Amino acid sequence: MAQPLFQPGERDKLRRHFGEDFYRRLIAVVDEYTGRWSLRELRFLPSYSANARAG
Repeated sequence: MAQPLFQPGERDKLRRHFGEDFYRRLIAVVDEYTGRWSLRELRFLPSYSANARAG
């Protein structure tokens, strides 16, 4: 992919809420499937679920 998957603020939010290990696994899986499925664009939408929102 040409541009970074997450903006700096998004990366920080993910790391704070889910932890560094989760973030690294997420990036690895997304990288793998981006290539496997020949994806050219991928966008993450923020979740407004109470379960996913950092306090």
